[in-house]
Amino acid sequence: MWLVLCAQGALATKIDVMPGWFSISAKTATASNEISNFGIYRINYMISLMPKLDLAVGYSLIMSNTVGGDLGFGLDGALLYYPISTSGRIIASSENAKISIDGIWRPYVGVGFGQRQFQSVQSSYAGFSANLGIERSMARDFDLKGEIRVLFLQGARESTATEISAVSGFIFFF
Repeated sequence: MWLVLCAQGALATKIDVMPGWFSISAKTATASNEISNFGIYRINYMISLMPKLDLAVGYSLIMSNTVGGDLGFGLDGALLYYPISTSGRIIASSENAKISIDGIWRPYVGVGFGQRQFQSVQSSYAGFSANLGIERSMARDFDLKGEIRVLFLQGARESTATEISAVSGFIFFF
């Protein structure tokens, strides 16, 4: 009897939902300000490009008063590299059997691009980010995730901002 296995890990997709803490410092030609609070909410759609490389596309919402207050929001994109594990589950199946291989800890590093629109100052910023995170295998349907990201933003008329965030939440596979 022949057993044929099909690996599906290369096309795995996942969604993460993560709230957390943020700190934003901004400078313009005439003023500077900083705000920190629990109030960043992030959702990402991730697709595996290679066994150790994911493409993440997502959206961030920042609320100055945890729920409410001044709003900041924008799109995010990143390439995430998993140096010591695969980026997700490797699934092999045959007609009568299914095997799922999942590393317990999956640390990663990443580089990305983000865009932010802030309501109070009615201006847009865009820039590059550095990401550092870890995923933890938990159950068949979800995992845990934590991430620290630094986003270096540039705006109009030589204005700059730096967004530092620390988020944690859940990853859902489909």
